[in-house]
Amino acid sequence: MISWQARIAHSLIGIVNLKKQTTKTVLNPPKRKHDSAILPKSLQKKYDVELIEVRNRKIGLYKPKNTFFKRTLIYFHGGHYVNEAHPLMHKFIVKLAKKSNCNLCLMDYPLAPENTYLENHKWCLDAYSVLIGKVEGELILSGDSAGGGLALALAQKMKELDHHRPPSKLVLLSPWLDLEFQIPLTEEDEKKCLILHPDTMLAAARMYGGAADRKDYLLSPLNGNLEGIGKLALWVGTEECAKKPSIALQEKAQRSDIKIDFHLCEGMHHDFFLLPIPESKKAIEEMSAFIAMD
Repeated sequence: MISWQARIAHSLIGIVNLKKQTTKTVLNPPKRKHDSAILPKSLQKKYDVELIEVRNRKIGLYKPKNTFFKRTLIYFHGGHYVNEAHPLMHKFIVKLAKKSNCNLCLMDYPLAPENTYLENHKWCLDAYSVLIGKVEGELILSGDSAGGGLALALAQKMKELDHHRPPSKLVLLSPWLDLEFQIPLTEEDEKKCLILHPDTMLAAARMYGGAADRKDYLLSPLNGNLEGIGKLALWVGTEECAKKPSIALQEKAQRSDIKIDFHLCEGMHHDFFLLPIPESKKAIEEMSAFIAMD
């Protein structure tokens, strides 16, 4: 049974019609602020902050003051590959980094429709190469929604390139794994999900993929190789469009004897861990335990 706080939050999401608002911002993106890598000043106070420019975009590197952490959590925000990071994403990832005793890195990666996945991946690989010269120790790739799919696709690409310093772990949160829609989303799926609409997702997939075949694992990392990319963990709600592809990823991993720390969260909607509800607190505790695992 879900908490009463979650029930209230879900009711409010329905009342404000967040699904309609999300569709509007995807189809008509607001003016870019280029602040996805920049934490609000209220969240910066306990960090030494370094903003690193890579081809006119920023990496935000946040190291807790007077503290050395042996891990860095690299976060790719959600938003259909079209929208910039929402403030709730910044609040969430700061909580997770603190709980996990990690440095934090935020990526202001290139967005569609101005850029396709080709420009995005090139920039992310270049940004990663710059970042690894700035931090020591373990690197963890994480992301929610589109950012979760991007994190997995990047890890798969780094394995393909035999990168000399790949991530050790991946933390995938309500990840968008299937831009090909090889697993069809039904009318029932659409009705259950309070935030995403399949038609909106398809429009974003076309903008981000351009003329490419969306079977490509860089677009649909469900199709990519899971071997040797680092330890995997995934959190997804039972009421969201990301559920079926996430279960398919778990089943694919099991067929290859690849361990995945899989959490199917009953009654939860897309990106539920961004909300101030008990289920979010529990998920953050689980995530931090996975990140701290040797």
